[in-house]
Amino acid sequence: RIQPLFTRQLMDAWAAAMAEEATRLVASWDRAAADGRPVDLHREMTGFTLRVIGRLVFGTDVDAAVGQVRVAFPVLNRYIHRRIVAPVRWPRSWPTPANRRADRARGALDAVVDQIIARRRAGPARPEADDLVARLLAARDPDTGDRLDDTEVREQVLLFLLAGHETTATALTFTLHLLGHHPEEQRRVRDEAREVLGDRAPTAADAAALARTTRVVKEALRLYPPLYGIGRRTVADGTVGAIRGAGVEARTEAITGKED
Repeated sequence: RIQPLFTRQLMDAWAAAMAEEATRLVASWDRAAADGRPVDLHREMTGFTLRVIGRLVFGTDVDAAVGQVRVAFPVLNRYIHRRIVAPVRWPRSWPTPANRRADRARGALDAVVDQIIARRRAGPARPEADDLVARLLAARDPDTGDRLDDTEVREQVLLFLLAGHETTATALTFTLHLLGHHPEEQRRVRDEAREVLGDRAPTAADAAALARTTRVVKEALRLYPPLYGIGRRTVADGTVGAIRGAGVEARTEAITGKED
């Protein structure tokens, strides 16, 4: 039911939305430059990608959700990262300051998405709605005819929001950072955009013609990959080289007395 959101036929529409958000962002940078104010590049890219994915997920409800998402996600990201690298992971049920901050942030995210879902269910059907929330609410199991409940819809929405904006924001941040340090390459990318686009907004079909811009983005991804590693947890004891490690069940039981 949600696959049509990602077909080639709809890419031009989403490219137009991206171009609108980019135009708004550049205008804000022009105002900042005129006032002599610095710009936090990663914060700006995070806001940009969040609004783009927010329009895909929430449609016209994007403004009601993005503000809260932008506040809560950094709290949860820091929490997740610290748990990943921590030598000891205290149970999430313990009322530590970090667990309580994460619980508050997750509760705020759940609340804003639940409000949108409740408003959509209570309101009249909107045949024109083509965002992720609308498609999830309309989805039915082909065998049983069952619909997704509110919790299932919310979990899917939050998954798309988290996966859809953070890594892209990081990639864009490093791309612009590198262009800032290489003005000649920045000039070539700008010249290519002017040659291909002129004064019009870009479309999805223009991507193939922006060859140098594509190479610049790929080089930024090579040098600064947003996802540079994937953690794995073994379920049984094992040896890698000369190092013998305990499986996750044995480690967590030894530390906490129960599986985390």
